[in-house]
Amino acid sequence: MSIIIWLFIGFVGWFFIASSTWYPKYLQDNFEKTQMIVYALLGPFPWIFLMLRPFVWTFPKFIYNSIYNQIHKARTKKINLERSNQRKIDTEERKSKAIKNYPTLLSNCEEIISSYQESDIPINISFYNDCITLISYANQKLSEDILSRKALLDILKFARINVFTFLENEDEEKVQKISNSLAKSIKKFSKK
Repeated sequence: MSIIIWLFIGFVGWFFIASSTWYPKYLQDNFEKTQMIVYALLGPFPWIFLMLRPFVWTFPKFIYNSIYNQIHKARTKKINLERSNQRKIDTEERKSKAIKNYPTLLSNCEEIISSYQESDIPINISFYNDCITLISYANQKLSEDILSRKALLDILKFARINVFTFLENEDEEKVQKISNSLAKSIKKFSKK
């Protein structure tokens, strides 16, 4: 009797699976007696499969997603930490370079200005490039004894006043950009 119940449950399982809408169409059309016999012999296992199907598909996916999210968060945290450390290192390198090169560049710009005032030697674009570099070094939060704010402002004001005179043969957009940069820097270093 139990064998008949077993086979009946398997047959009903086969019939339910064969007629359900989620089952692929090409398999619905190709069901044969051998498949019916296999399902009958399987008994309640098709039913168990149907009941466990959501767990079989969703639980591993849930576990995978939770593990993936944890790994992704750890990787993101590690990458962000590495980037922040690299930014700190780069900032320190720029500051040490600024501390090293700022005084020489400042004195070089002062010499160019004094030579112009003494003998009217024309100033070229390299002076203005040095001024822009001087501004970038001064923006590295240098100490007041290294910064020499008065000398820096004198150089920037001289460069700003004469930028269009000395660079009249250069590209207008480039000259305007240099002029704007000098004006912003004069405002910034005058306030402090």
